[in-house]
Amino acid sequence: MQEEILELSDNEVSITKEKYEQRGYVTLPVCEEDFKDFICGILGETQSLEGRLFGKFDVGLQDIKNLYYLIQQRVEQQNKSKLIQFITKIIYHDNSSITLNSFDELCTFNEVKPVVPSSVHIKWVYLIQFENKRMAEKQEIEVSIVRDKVLKRKHYEDFIVNMINRTGFIEYRIKHSARTWGVDIEALLTTQIKGLLTESNRFKTFLMEKSGTVGTTISLSLFATSIAGIYIATKSFTNNAMLMVNSNLNNNLTTVEDKLNFIGTYIANGDWFKFNNSVILFAIIMLVVSLIIGIWISEVMEITESSFINLTEESKKFKNKQIKKQNRQLFKFIASIFLSILTSVFANFIFYYLN
Repeated sequence: MQEEILELSDNEVSITKEKYEQRGYVTLPVCEEDFKDFICGILGETQSLEGRLFGKFDVGLQDIKNLYYLIQQRVEQQNKSKLIQFITKIIYHDNSSITLNSFDELCTFNEVKPVVPSSVHIKWVYLIQFENKRMAEKQEIEVSIVRDKVLKRKHYEDFIVNMINRTGFIEYRIKHSARTWGVDIEALLTTQIKGLLTESNRFKTFLMEKSGTVGTTISLSLFATSIAGIYIATKSFTNNAMLMVNSNLNNNLTTVEDKLNFIGTYIANGDWFKFNNSVILFAIIMLVVSLIIGIWISEVMEITESSFINLTEESKKFKNKQIKKQNRQLFKFIASIFLSILTSVFANFIFYYLN
């Protein structure tokens, strides 16, 4: 039987092929148990640590580089390791995406399309030989930076994002075979991620969280003010009517017949009927106005502080637009409060003097 044998260095790795059979095999310089441990370390089930931190952030390319350097340095310091895969996947607002398969590709990345990143998903795959293990084992680290609102669980190939949020979140997942190593990487990631998150404006956060309550309160207050105005106007109308009737009955009219004729004429004139109709009409109008203003204020108070992923030129323009929009929203809220007060005062003033 004729064979072809290719020897590589001194490791006794040989590829043997029988000429008449298109088959071959690879001989590795490892014992069966070591090879079994190696395969199990790569393909076997691993433990998983997951976490999710919420908050506002402004992440750029340098922040992602810093995260890469931080993890790479920690992993290399602790054990014998080899980074076998580094993937960065950027998903844009139009549902398009790009996958970068190395750190060098990430560093030289320059998007030419006018798109804004909605999320960035980063993945490290290591082969690590721990001190208490004979063979290297596969460990994975994933970090997802999500800016947009996510309404349900979505699968981005190997990446999972799951949350309903307003300002964004950063999520991590560590697949490991050594618990202490996984906990250490988790602590490192958590500290770094917290450094990327910035504290939201407390006043804006309060307005956003209490928008419905504040809108309802202002709406009810506006309508209650209108009811108070109706009460004052009714009391004034009653007093004026009684003064006019008493004045005529006591001073201008002397006979019983004249007094009865005056009372009949006054009733037939329908002043009270007209006043009651105006009260009902005014109450209905103010109820509608109160509801409209309450809903408007609730919407204006939705001052969501956006997070930003600055990896393209378009994302920088988007950031400037969003900041201006947030400032306009705050101005609209203050203006809406003054408008509701002026509406209440003006409406009650008009109703009082028209009646």
